[in-house]
Amino acid sequence: MESQVAMAQKIKEDSVRQVRKLQAHMKEYQREVEEAQMSKEDMAAQMKESDKKVKNLEGDLLQLQEDLASSERARKQAEAERDELQDDINNSANNKYVHLFLE
Repeated sequence: MESQVAMAQKIKEDSVRQVRKLQAHMKEYQREVEEAQMSKEDMAAQMKESDKKVKNLEGDLLQLQEDLASSERARKQAEAERDELQDDINNSANNKYVHLFLE
């Protein structure tokens, strides 16, 4: 009977040690899960911020493209006006030159 009690006590002690080991493992796993959850939340926040920056940059790019197109139109208009004025000047000079010879 004493050997059975001793054996039961030993089994109980082993079981208690295993439960404590399992509890320690569970605590470690819980910590890892919490860290993973925090990392996931951090990445989600970073992704949201990155998406916001991308949308802002896309808006900036669109505005710059519109500004460039507007500048190109203005440049072409200015060149056309310059060319027209140059033609007027050349025609005026030619007319004066012709009048000088005809008089």
